[in-house]
Amino acid sequence: MSWSQPALAASACWLCQALDGLVRAAQRAGGVRRDVGVDGVLALAAGCAAVQAAHRGRTGGARVVWLVLEGLWSPQAVTPGWGFRDSARVADAELRCADCGARLRARSAGRLARCCGPGGRRRAHRRRRRRAVPSRASTGPGAPAPP
Repeated sequence: MSWSQPALAASACWLCQALDGLVRAAQRAGGVRRDVGVDGVLALAAGCAAVQAAHRGRTGGARVVWLVLEGLWSPQAVTPGWGFRDSARVADAELRCADCGARLRARSAGRLARCCGPGGRRRAHRRRRRRAVPSRASTGPGAPAPP
């Protein structure tokens, strides 16, 4: 399917308006530098996409993209101490399975894993569910009243 020129122009205009609102809100909150505008963010996004496409490794040029994103932050960040997945603090931390304690392999995309496999995820889910919901035996009709 090819895009018609008016539809493409309307989409680009809509994207710029939406991005302008997001950049201004982030600037008001103190999370993005005041000298950054929509054109700069669009240019940086295109540059980051080109860097990731050029690096075919497992990390895909993540360090360069991290540096670009770090450059957008305001000197007084809204959420100090928070880091992207690829930051040194997160990347160097030794991740362990919540169920068995085995070392987890860091992935290049997606959420950080908490368990080493589906069995561990099921056991951890059951453990959380047991803690949250009292058993039926303790809440049934013949159960003693709570103190």
